[in-house]
Parts: sequence; structure tokens; C-alpha cells
Amino acid sequence: MTLGIYWIANISILGIEAVLLALIIGVYVRTRISSGFSSITSIILFSMFFLAQSIASIYEYFTMAFIYPSSLAIILLFTNTIGLAAFGTLFFSLNR
Repeated sequence: MTLGIYWIANISILGIEAVLLALIIGVYVRTRISSGFSSITSIILFSMFFLAQSIASIYEYFTMAFIYPSSLAIILLFTNTIGLAAFGTLFFSLNR
């Protein structure tokens, strides 16, 4: 059995989210090192939880793709697209 196009799209979006999160974490770490502002450490930890969630979701979607129909993937695709837009906005606003 192969992955459907909607499941592949979901996994790809989550992969892009994970990469953006890793880059955002890098920005936070550089800011923490350069400023010495200790409150940024909690933001880094918070972001790392989101990164772990994205990685776990990639694995879960991969296993779900062989069990659940594409109609579920279409609904998840809408939700993941909104999440990607949110992380993209955060990424570009932090890199200004």
C-alpha cells in the first residue's frame, strides 16, 4: 500500500513546520547567548516542545496513512496549513 497525496502533503507541511521551528529555536538561542536574558530559556523550552510535537505528528501521520482514508487527511491538511501559516508568520517576524 502507498501513501496518498493528501497524507504526503500533511507530512510535508509538518516537516516544513519542524524546520521553521528549528530555525526559530536557533534565533532564540542566539538571542539568549548575546543578551544574557534568562527569561528566553523558557521560550526555548516551549519551542522545543512544539518541535517534538511536530516530529511526533509526522510519525503518527505516517502510520495513520495506512489505516485511515484520505478524507481524514483532507481535514488534517486544512488544520496543518493554518499551523504552517502561523509558524511562517512567526518565523518571518522574528528574522526582521
